[in-house]
This record gives sequence, C-alpha cells and structure tokens, in this order.
Amino acid sequence: MSMFYPAALEAARGLEASHTVYRPLNLRRFPPRSIPVIVWANGACRNSNLGFMVALTTLANHGFVVIANGAHDAEVPLVPAPGPGASVNPQNLVTAIEWVTRENDDVRRQFHNRLDTSKIGVAGQSCGGLEALVAGSDPRVKSIAAVNTGFFPEPTNGYGREQLANITVPTLVVNGGPSDVAYQNSIDSYNLINNVPAYLAENTAAGHTGLWFGIRVNAQGNGEGNVPMANQGATLLVNWFDFALNHNLTAGGYFFGPDCGLCTQPDWKIQSKNW
Repeated sequence: MSMFYPAALEAARGLEASHTVYRPLNLRRFPPRSIPVIVWANGACRNSNLGFMVALTTLANHGFVVIANGAHDAEVPLVPAPGPGASVNPQNLVTAIEWVTRENDDVRRQFHNRLDTSKIGVAGQSCGGLEALVAGSDPRVKSIAAVNTGFFPEPTNGYGREQLANITVPTLVVNGGPSDVAYQNSIDSYNLINNVPAYLAENTAAGHTGLWFGIRVNAQGNGEGNVPMANQGATLLVNWFDFALNHNLTAGGYFFGPDCGLCTQPDWKIQSKNW
C-alpha cells in the first residue's frame, strides 16, 4: 500500500473490557466494505497490546483495521522480554472475529460499513502467536502471521502441534534467530504446515522481541536499542497482509523474487513452500 493514513486508537464498542481497535482516522476516505481486518494476540497472551503499538498503528496507517486483545486502557507493565502471562486462549481472537462479522449496531456505528470481512487475518507474537495459529483454522480467516512462536513438541496449555494440521490458509512464520526462545519451535511448526502456502522468515539478530520493541542482539549476545528493527517488524506485517489479503503483487515482492525486500536486507534468511 502506498497511501499513509493518520491512525486512531479506541475501545471496541461492545468489547471495551477486552479489545482495542487501531484504525485509519478517517474511515470515510475508504469505499464501503473495502478495509481488511487483522485480529491480534499479544506476547505472553497478555491483556495489554501497548507493547505492540508501533506495529499495530503502522497497520492502521496503511489501511487496515486491527482488533487487538486487551482493553485500550489496560495498565500492564511494558517489558521487552518474555514474562509470565495468561494461558493460551484463542477464543479471544474468535470473539473479535464474531463481533466484527455480526455487523451489529456497535460495529456499524464504529466502522461506517467500511470493513471487508471477507478479508480477515489473524496474527500474534510468542504466546499470542499460538493463539493465532489455533484461531487461524476458523473458516472466516484468510491468512495467519505467527511471530516468535511455535508449538512445543509436547502439548502445552492444552494445545499441541496437531493444531497445525487444521491450517488451510497462507501462513507467515517469523523468528528472531538462534537467540529467540521460540527459534526451534518456529522452524518445527513451519515444517509441519503442509499443503498450504507457508513462508518462514528469520531475522538472525532480532531475538524474541527485537522486531517489536526495537532491540537488536549484538555480537556479544546482548540487546541494544535499534529503532529500525521495530520498523522492520511493522513493515513485515503490513506487506504480508497486503499481499495475502489484498493480493497486492508489489507487497508480494517484499517476500518473493531474487531482489525481494527481505532478500536484500542484512540479517534475514527466508524459505517458502507450496506457492
């Protein structure tokens, strides 16, 4: 997407206690039923999305409506590292999908009939990525982005790798290299996604949270501030969903071809299948 739209952050009407909306500020700039929807689950399965504001706001800046787990005023400490969170609960994402596809009065007033609910993506980071992989089997979902995540060899919190057999839509799997605690699980999960288009992107210097908190892992294995790293994470999601939901071939060029956007950037390794 070449356009850039100012964004708004607000409560989801009717789901104020559980979800936040990131959206283009002026929805009337869009034709009716034209805006794709991304449903987002947070790292550690927390009920605060504030740590992911860069990526979620950037999606809204580029013409997506994001419905994120967590109330918009949830007061949860922002820690750029794995930490204790809630249990895996993909129903939080399904609840958002049901809310937005029902087109009740709250949804109509909030979005002015601008949403295209035939284009719904789910995404999440770490524990939230597991929620996205499970909720991604919902037939209303058209694409998945699972970042810094992957199922453990043995079922954890009630969900295991058997869930990957339920995926029927194009899926992006992202990890932050060997220092990412989800590194091997992400690779194993990618390898177990069969018969559907899948893409594995590895940033060898991002670690578990660098793409979202702007931290790069240096040669000594320590994290250091790196704002462009967070921009890469946001750009990755924008291009993925623009390609997977809007079928924008220019956005697809970020992932495919000898001169693809990821191919020409340092620290990135990629592979794909079934395209």
